[in-house]
Amino acid sequence: MGENRETRSDFAQNILDQIDIVHLISEDCELTPDGDRLQGTHSIHTSKSGTSLKVYPDQQSFYCFNCGRGGTAIDYIMAREGCSPSEAIKFLGEKYNLSMPEWSEKQKKEYEQRKSEKDIVSEMLYDAFKFYHDTMPDERRAYFHQRGVTDETIDRELLGYAPEGNNLYEHLKGKHQAKQLLLSGMFCIVNGSICDAYQRRYLFPYWHHGEIVYSIGRLDTDDEDDIAQLPDWNKGKYKKHLTRKDLHPYVSDTIENVIWNADCVRKYRSGIITEGIVDGLMGKQEISPRLSLGIISPVTTKFAQHDIDRLIELTKQWETVYLVNDEEESKAGLKGAKDTAQKLFSEGRDVRIVRLPKPEYLDKIDLADFLNIPKDFREARVYKLKSLMDASKDFIEYRIDEIAQKKGDEKAQHRELKAIMGAMINLDKLQLERYCERIQKAGLIKGKRTFYSALKSITIDHRKEAKQKRMKEAFATLEKEEFIKVQIDDIRKQEFKKAHEIKHTIGDLVTDDMKERGRFYKTLENQTFWFDENDKRLYPIGDDVLGAKINQWYEINQKEPEYEFLLSDLNREALLNGTETEIYQFAFYDKKAHVLYVYNNSDRIYRLDGKEI
Repeated sequence: MGENRETRSDFAQNILDQIDIVHLISEDCELTPDGDRLQGTHSIHTSKSGTSLKVYPDQQSFYCFNCGRGGTAIDYIMAREGCSPSEAIKFLGEKYNLSMPEWSEKQKKEYEQRKSEKDIVSEMLYDAFKFYHDTMPDERRAYFHQRGVTDETIDRELLGYAPEGNNLYEHLKGKHQAKQLLLSGMFCIVNGSICDAYQRRYLFPYWHHGEIVYSIGRLDTDDEDDIAQLPDWNKGKYKKHLTRKDLHPYVSDTIENVIWNADCVRKYRSGIITEGIVDGLMGKQEISPRLSLGIISPVTTKFAQHDIDRLIELTKQWETVYLVNDEEESKAGLKGAKDTAQKLFSEGRDVRIVRLPKPEYLDKIDLADFLNIPKDFREARVYKLKSLMDASKDFIEYRIDEIAQKKGDEKAQHRELKAIMGAMINLDKLQLERYCERIQKAGLIKGKRTFYSALKSITIDHRKEAKQKRMKEAFATLEKEEFIKVQIDDIRKQEFKKAHEIKHTIGDLVTDDMKERGRFYKTLENQTFWFDENDKRLYPIGDDVLGAKINQWYEINQKEPEYEFLLSDLNREALLNGTETEIYQFAFYDKKAHVLYVYNNSDRIYRLDGKEI
């Protein structure tokens, strides 16, 4: 078992996710609209124009064109208060009444060193992608145009092109030492030499809170013969930003693969999850301004497991989540959409799977392809997508219809129906009635009783699995005493067990733990006692002092009926398995060890073994 600690970087990100930078800065100055951003006076210095401070609501960031300071809400407070990163986090936590972890001086120092490294990396990433953007020739910019991306989007997102060779290294080596450059993940070591990690690739940086934090590059050719001539480290169609791994131990661990456009969610009430990077860009460009929908992308067919919790948190405020993945012969996009949809639905999201119409002459169509038509017709195409979204069924209805089509394969139907019913276990009665009716109409189950009986069985199985996972995590992170409290709390919540079963299960757990903490004894008169090995004290079972200890260790109060059941279990253990002994007033004789313990009824216990006291 170990200590459960939230990482410092995760906690700082959690703070940022709960703060609106516009609200924060508005307390210091009046902000006025300036296109898709806001402007005002930076409070830490005078300003002739009164507009040098720019605030970007979508990115939850700021930048002052006067003093050059910028970044997140944490950076804003650091500049305003003249404080360290950890002090800025503490300030924001207290201001917005957010729970704060206890940081030691060592942890504060570690976080501030990490923040300093992250700032250096962030500066290098901006310089790198600005370089690739500014040096991109028109024929390479044409690739983005062909995909439907406008110049406005290209310039705003700093899309670019990395040619063959070490152009970026030559550009930056005069500003940074080699060790610093390697931190950025934009360089790799090949045969002992530093090389540009991106070569012959179209580049897509990921922005988060106004900073570039990650990226992906797409090879500039699909010609197999051409690709065969490339070095092995540069052959993949897509190449993701280098992160710290055994192959790249020199990369900063502040480089993390985030969900693309994740910081947009706060602005919208509903949104789309789509598959690829260009799908996301086209959605942000064409759909967001017209339909007021957020767009996020895992840049794969499905989210990695470590991103699922983040995705659940991101979509918490969205009323409806639409999944628009690739429509293709292999069905990989659809499978990814269904996997993601089930996880989101299980967390209470209203999830819709939207199927794009695929022309027969195409093997595949994605959201970017669907939107990439002449500009004059794009608005109509967006509203065609809206009609598909409006007509889409929720995840369970979609899956019921899909399973019903698998006639003749009862095993597959049973397996898949069981899977979607597992996503229903937390639904209210009204929702269950609706889905029960749909399932019966589809001919998958006969009668309500069968439905609810199956649901109960699935619920029990799911809760067992969840309990095993929860207990495993608790065992790994909590001290033993806290872990037992978690176990007891979990037992109390087992709604399918009867009250007396719950009480005796708790009694067995506590009895086993007390056997580890000490020993049970009984007298010839059937009096029962428990001896605490830690404080070397004997307690009559039922004693108020022992009751206080039980409350401290297991959170079982003496006034609760549960306590009476526990006393019964403890007495039974002592009578059946306790060591028989003689108990004297203020003394206890351990026959097995031949030791006499004498209590002075005040503050001492004397141990007499015939040799010493």
